[in-house]
Amino acid sequence: MDLTTENIYMLGICFLAILFLFFIGSLKFIFKILMRTTFSLTIIYFVNMLLCLAPDLKKFCIGINFISAIVSILLGFPGIISLYILQSIL
Repeated sequence: MDLTTENIYMLGICFLAILFLFFIGSLKFIFKILMRTTFSLTIIYFVNMLLCLAPDLKKFCIGINFISAIVSILLGFPGIISLYILQSIL
């Protein structure tokens, strides 16, 4: 490698580091949303598995879809409980 190639690589690494530092706040926000989504949808999945074991409680199972994901992201655990309450009412 000659000197110009090394300089280009070094400038590229510095540029990526600056971009990372600039966008670290939004990356934390996106990571937090992805973690909340994964956690809440796994809770819904396991509760549905438990509810579907009993034939009487099968009507209380809620679907894992875009709406349930949005509600659980925005409201968290109370949103999951409200989804089950709404399912029992409807």
